[in-house]
Amino acid sequence: MKISATEEYGLRCIMHVARHFDADEPVTAQAVADAEGISAPYAQKLLRQFALAGLIESRRGVGGGYVLARHPERINVLDVVRAQDAGFEAIDVCEKHTGDHDTCTHAGSCSIRPVWSFIEDFVSRTLERLTLQTLVAGTAAVQRQLEADTTRLDSNLYCPVEQLKARHEQ
Repeated sequence: MKISATEEYGLRCIMHVARHFDADEPVTAQAVADAEGISAPYAQKLLRQFALAGLIESRRGVGGGYVLARHPERINVLDVVRAQDAGFEAIDVCEKHTGDHDTCTHAGSCSIRPVWSFIEDFVSRTLERLTLQTLVAGTAAVQRQLEADTTRLDSNLYCPVEQLKARHEQ
């Protein structure tokens, strides 16, 4: 899985907005750009994506800017990634790598797709459990959350064979 610069900066930008949630003060795109070391047009582009996805709202006029649309505890990292049309999907991986064929030559009996499906599920569940509030709280809070989730997920890490078969048939 590759994290693009857009995904990284997008997450940083929305975190900057989230840090101002309790003060209920809008944050300008210029302030976000300055804080993150990116251009104002790039910050505006990223913030516009989040506004279109309903994660942030823009306020016009003097003192305007961007605010979170919901409490930072109710916005998770998966929401942010999806708002940027990013993410990792096992089906896409398999369909992108067909060689000279229209479809994968192993479509009927693929032992690789379950690997990508497992990774997709694990990454999605991890990102879904991490909220903006946790990220804004800092490294220690994120590490505690990840450790707690890892412990919770340990018992669910290995999908039963039936689940893998069902995913493969989709």
